[in-house]
Amino acid sequence: GLGDVYKRQGIADLNNNLGIFYRFKGEYELAINHFFESLRIKQKNNDHEGVASISNNIGGIYEEMEDPDRALSYYNQSLHSYELLNDTANVAKIKMNIGNTCLLKGLYDSALLNYYTVLPVFEKKKIFPNLNKIYLNLGESYEYKHFFDSAQQYYEDAMNISISESDDHLYSRASLYMGRLLLQSDSHDQALTYLLHAYILGEKIDNLRTLRDASELLMDFYTSAGRYDSSSFYAAEYI
Repeated sequence: GLGDVYKRQGIADLNNNLGIFYRFKGEYELAINHFFESLRIKQKNNDHEGVASISNNIGGIYEEMEDPDRALSYYNQSLHSYELLNDTANVAKIKMNIGNTCLLKGLYDSALLNYYTVLPVFEKKKIFPNLNKIYLNLGESYEYKHFFDSAQQYYEDAMNISISESDDHLYSRASLYMGRLLLQSDSHDQALTYLLHAYILGEKIDNLRTLRDASELLMDFYTSAGRYDSSSFYAAEYI
């Protein structure tokens, strides 16, 4: 009956929220188990919007695990559902995420094409945090193409918006990417400032992914500088 549907929806929403919680912490196996359970219930209830949202969440997990083919499969499922629902804002978000799978595959021009296609939607409607994310993604694309000035500008844009929106998670990622970029430009003192800031923010928000990524870069930085005590500290954090 209707009561059973509502009960199942509550269980599905709880699993989805737990999936989001564990994804944020970087505990992907736990996150994906909760998302799959939520997806199973949403499909049973014919909740098309819920299926679209959770399919996107699962795609995001695989993206962060650097499995672009699985990520793309779930993003395409999500895109199809949102297109049927005529949800233009979420269609734009999923197209951005599909661009991320291109980025992971090293298809930087394809990634940029996806990003620039949907950027006007985010800028016009001031959709946060997607606007922060797409600036980060554009910065990464240009960094990997070795267009460092363009990359730096987009990272600065992402940081400025993240500060104004009090988004410590995306601010930590922008600081991390800026530090990585500056290392390649031989601006080592500036790079260190950004990397340490990313590490501190990662600790503050208890995000394992940012802590690991920052620790890896800090370990390499201190090793190359011959500062082995500091390098050993971050090596332990990275492992």
